[in-house]
Amino acid sequence: MNAYFINISFLFFLFISNYAATYYVDSKLGNDNNSGLFLTSAWKTIANINNHQFEDGDTILLKRGSIWREEIIVPNGFLTFDSYGEGKYPIIMGSEKLLNWKNVEGNKWVNESRGEFGWLWFVNRNERIIWGNKCKKKSELQKQFDFYIDSASVMIYSNSNPNYDSFSVEASSRHFGIISGWYKSGVNFININNIEICFTKNAAIRAIGALDWKIKNTILHHNGGIDESDGQGIQFEGVKGKFSNNQIFENGQHGIFISSFGNSQVENNIIEANEIYNNYHTGIDIMNHGGNDNSHKNTIIRRNVIYDDFNFSGKEIGIQLLAYGKGKIKNVVIHHNLIYDLKGIGISIMNNSDSVFVHNNTILNSLSACININNGNGFSEVYNNVGVNKKYYSVFFLHNTANKFVDHNIWFSANRTTTSNVFVKDKYFKDIKQYNRATGFDINGSFENPGIKKLSANKIELEPNSICIDNGINLNYKLDIFGNFIMSNADIGAVEFSDK
Repeated sequence: MNAYFINISFLFFLFISNYAATYYVDSKLGNDNNSGLFLTSAWKTIANINNHQFEDGDTILLKRGSIWREEIIVPNGFLTFDSYGEGKYPIIMGSEKLLNWKNVEGNKWVNESRGEFGWLWFVNRNERIIWGNKCKKKSELQKQFDFYIDSASVMIYSNSNPNYDSFSVEASSRHFGIISGWYKSGVNFININNIEICFTKNAAIRAIGALDWKIKNTILHHNGGIDESDGQGIQFEGVKGKFSNNQIFENGQHGIFISSFGNSQVENNIIEANEIYNNYHTGIDIMNHGGNDNSHKNTIIRRNVIYDDFNFSGKEIGIQLLAYGKGKIKNVVIHHNLIYDLKGIGISIMNNSDSVFVHNNTILNSLSACININNGNGFSEVYNNVGVNKKYYSVFFLHNTANKFVDHNIWFSANRTTTSNVFVKDKYFKDIKQYNRATGFDINGSFENPGIKKLSANKIELEPNSICIDNGINLNYKLDIFGNFIMSNADIGAVEFSDK
């Protein structure tokens, strides 16, 4: 897809927007026999969306407070999906609510719904969602929220009667919430805003072979299964995707998954300003599954907040780059992200990743390495980062020094009994001068406490005497993670100091 075609398509999109129609969909008061073109004549079901051929530039608005147990199969390109009205986001659920439970013995209950269900969630009266524990045999059902599925029925272990309203049971039955490229070729120029999607088998939103998708202000959670067999908030395989200001959490595999299979072209994608937490494999995963060496390139990951809750049972990696076989990942910029309290690695740069720029990230209280770089001879530049580790692992791991440039970083081990702050190639370093002499890295770096104050769950600031202040190298970024302007004397880490 060349730049000329993309620019012409964008101008065409602006032109047709002046002649576009708006369609309304209301799961409570709508009617599929309506025109859908007015608030008072809204459609009722998503099926009407899937079966309609829209004009380029049309907008489909989903009523806030509505719930659909359907799957949007995007019918054509140049469309916007958004919400209207007051209240909570409209919700697309990939599940069926299981009712009419029969007690079979003790605390075991059976539902004879026959469906190809994937996973079960238990939702209590306070709308707290609890992952079920999937068992391979009926005999393994021994504790609350255990479940077993076969072709004839679903069986759960429950200490109370599940027919009462203490909790409801949701079973994933549809693969996706919004899908393009699974059943047919992907479509282009799609905007998705202000929608909540949950309880799917595979992914909340999946677009394959797509161009210019923008996904913003969505809530995507509890998709797939916690055995990591599947489950993405966003899965995108295409060009010029932009994913911003989304809340993505509790997905079985990845929060955001930018993947390439075969020789599919995946490039010029931006992931920014998202809140991503408690995903069971990776918060942001950039992966090439064995495609050609030029198929996955030019990715920007900036100003995201990634973390795990205290009681989270997974081992989430914050950001990972990984390619298989002949596939490569090229030219990735990872900057001004805040990553904290992860059970896994903060940032992991792995096989066949080349031209990777890791700048101005702050990684706090990681149970594993804050940054791990194991990409062979691939070029990597690691500047202006803060890593604070509270466990016994080294803060920074670098497995190969070829084509690596590392400076102006602060690697601090909060656990003073740890073996080292840094591991390089085959040596551990706890003394900054020994590390400098042996490697030539971080001549302007430090192993001191960075002086960071945590203000709230997703907000930090630098203390007035922080070693981060004015000690970074200027890399020409304009804004820090919170939108503060970066001065010529850049600070180290994701946030610039302000004395206001």
